[in-house]
Amino acid sequence: MFSLKASTTSLIIGSVVIVILAVGLYLTGVIPFKSTAPSADITVDSAADNANYLATAGSSATYTGRYLKEYDLTFPAPDQLELDEFIEQNRGPLYEPASPDNLNVSQARGSQAISSYLDFISGRSENSLQLITSESIEDGFNQLLDTGDPALLDQLIDTLEQNESRLRDTAIPVEATNLHLKIIGVTVSLRDNLTLMRDIDIDYVGGLIGARNTDDLSAAFDDIAFDIGQLIKKYDL
Repeated sequence: MFSLKASTTSLIIGSVVIVILAVGLYLTGVIPFKSTAPSADITVDSAADNANYLATAGSSATYTGRYLKEYDLTFPAPDQLELDEFIEQNRGPLYEPASPDNLNVSQARGSQAISSYLDFISGRSENSLQLITSESIEDGFNQLLDTGDPALLDQLIDTLEQNESRLRDTAIPVEATNLHLKIIGVTVSLRDNLTLMRDIDIDYVGGLIGARNTDDLSAAFDDIAFDIGQLIKKYDL
């Protein structure tokens, strides 16, 4: 039977405390957020199990399968340098701002419009975004690794899907359009990368890509926080 051995290695999943923006990380302080993931110690117990593994997680439909094929591995035995190289080459863009097509843009301007919008994205108003914290991501990932139960990560993924729908449906002030498109893009990226982390038992390399991308999304949240700060400063909110 294919297995990820119980030994663990630390992964930094983010570098800021997440308190608002249900899409994630609104800066309130630089506090390390660490979690754990299985080390690159992948084994199979028999040739038959190895064949079964290569037919499932080892298929070209998974990052693990593509990694094994690219480095011509006949059994899962990751080399750390090769694994890092593969991850960097295949992790894709960190996020892409959403398309403005079908965005619900209001022509409302001014202090009140921006104040209401900021309340929406920070979870402070009715029907606003639902909050996701670094602690909730850490708890969900650790629960998965400790017990095999993905329930907490599934809840976070569902929350991000609901947030994406609200972001696309809610009327936004025209001057917040670029910020809003970034938030949608980061929401989608965080959802997709948490999905990769959730599925680490069936796609180990994909799980590592998800964890690394989630870590690096902190830079995108810094950018969003800057844009929010500019609006706050402009209207003295």
